[in-house]
Amino acid sequence: MIKADTQKIGKITGLINELAAQTNLLALNAAIEAARAFAEHAHSAFALIDTSVANVVDRVYDVTGAIRDIADQRDRCVDGFG
Repeated sequence: MIKADTQKIGKITGLINELAAQTNLLALNAAIEAARAFAEHAHSAFALIDTSVANVVDRVYDVTGAIRDIADQRDRCVDGFG
């Protein structure tokens, strides 16, 4: 049961990381499109948004990494009793 839960946690955190990576890519694409479509100051605004999104994505990776670490510790603890 605990091992299966740990695997589920791994799948969920993997999905969250995939969504974060897609979000990061969308922000980058928005910045590129803004650079093509608008004056330099508009590009700067989109670059700021891109940076902000990248910071959020980094935090998501940190949090999902921490969740995986806890799940792995729990899994190792259970293995130690087996």
